[in-house]
Amino acid sequence: MAKIEKSVFLILAFLLLINPSTPKKTITIGLDYASYVFVLLWAPGDCGVFSKCSDSVWDSLAEVNDFTIRGLWPRLSDGTWATNCDPSRQFDRDYVSSYTIQQLETYWLSVGGNHQSQWAHEWSRHGSCVKDLPGVSGPATLEAYFTTSLNLRRDFQLNNIFASSGIFPSYIKTYTRNDLEAPFVSLYGVQPNFVYESHRGDNILIEVHVCLNLHLEPIDCDDSFPHEGQIVEPQSEVFLLPFHKLDMSSL
Repeated sequence: MAKIEKSVFLILAFLLLINPSTPKKTITIGLDYASYVFVLLWAPGDCGVFSKCSDSVWDSLAEVNDFTIRGLWPRLSDGTWATNCDPSRQFDRDYVSSYTIQQLETYWLSVGGNHQSQWAHEWSRHGSCVKDLPGVSGPATLEAYFTTSLNLRRDFQLNNIFASSGIFPSYIKTYTRNDLEAPFVSLYGVQPNFVYESHRGDNILIEVHVCLNLHLEPIDCDDSFPHEGQIVEPQSEVFLLPFHKLDMSSL
């Protein structure tokens, strides 16, 4: 009888292992950090300067007509990024809800067209280092990392913030840093960083960096926050390019 019971137990255990409906273990990983930078990408600037947007990606971005997410990046106390904390933990969309995937496909698009590859990159490089997000005890799950980023994008709808102050994309009009940050400072009381790239002598806005404390509350950005590209100086003028297809090589 003991042998039969043992055999039944082994069979049941085997069936549980191969049964696809068996709940999967949640991925959780993380590392200590000091603050965050939430990075929003302005696709017309990025596509215009680097010419790497396909027509299908451009149409998707233009339909949203707002900044898309680039990433949520944890920053260490020494001022550097926390990156690539656990290579053994890879992006797996099975750990992300279908609703969140749908939101990512709208608000977190890769200008290169491979959106899932972009999500995987951001998770491996930055999300794998996140820990103790507000309301989430311990290392961040994939779902928590992406949902948190989507919620931040909802909170910081920069196109609406700019429009409320008469700031609209244009191929003709330029804006100073003071112009761009005034409505943000009015709403949140802190200064973000505006990042640009130069194209034939003109400064083209590429990204906006919103700096956050550990509670995901906005704080002032300064030059101690690491960044790619060049930070717009207070009186420097930049273009906020519109969502219209234009051959930048002719400008």
